[in-house]
Amino acid sequence: MPHFGGAPTKAISVTQYLSPARGAALIVTRVEVELASQRDVAIRGQLEWFHDKERVTPEHAKPWQEVRSPDGKLIEATLEYADPKSGVRGASRHLVVGTADRLVALSGECIEDIDPKLGTQRLDACKAALATLDPAVDPAQRVALEVAPVGTAPPPPPPSPTSPSLPAATLSEGPRTPLPPIVVPQDAQPPVDRRPVFVGAGIVLLAAAFWWNMRRRARLESDDRESESK
Repeated sequence: MPHFGGAPTKAISVTQYLSPARGAALIVTRVEVELASQRDVAIRGQLEWFHDKERVTPEHAKPWQEVRSPDGKLIEATLEYADPKSGVRGASRHLVVGTADRLVALSGECIEDIDPKLGTQRLDACKAALATLDPAVDPAQRVALEVAPVGTAPPPPPPSPTSPSLPAATLSEGPRTPLPPIVVPQDAQPPVDRRPVFVGAGIVLLAAAFWWNMRRRARLESDDRESESK
């Protein structure tokens, strides 16, 4: 949710304290923003946000109180309510202080289930804790603050940061720059397997040697037969 009319948030913290007896809690919220202009309107918006956040019907709440410290450097708002129908009651205290360039809002909210046996002892203890709230801003740096009237519209939120403007993107073919031809290396031819040739040549040589040996043997046998016949 935007705080102080959407001023740049510097820090937000929320702390919850639970009662040892069940059904009671103290919730403390601290918001710090950087703001140097329209501070009165931003403070009014923050107080209204705190008030609306309670979501308490008027018939169950005491009047919303807003006071300023004598030096004008602290704005305080308080509210108490009790709703027997829902069985819940509470009290809240809101503080707003500021320096020359920042504003700090501190909210303490006491919430408890109504228990007739315990009475108001838990709420009384929580309200005592509300009295000790400290916005943690050096009193020497605080400046006097003004609050815009009830119902004043909050200032418009600052524009979100945007990136530097860029030229609009367009689609075009653009200049055509010829590219040099790409040389695709041819795959080297695999070496020819000559082993079948060698095997075939060897077979031929063996056949020739076998044939020559048979002829020579036949001639020798013929010569032997002629010698015997003589």
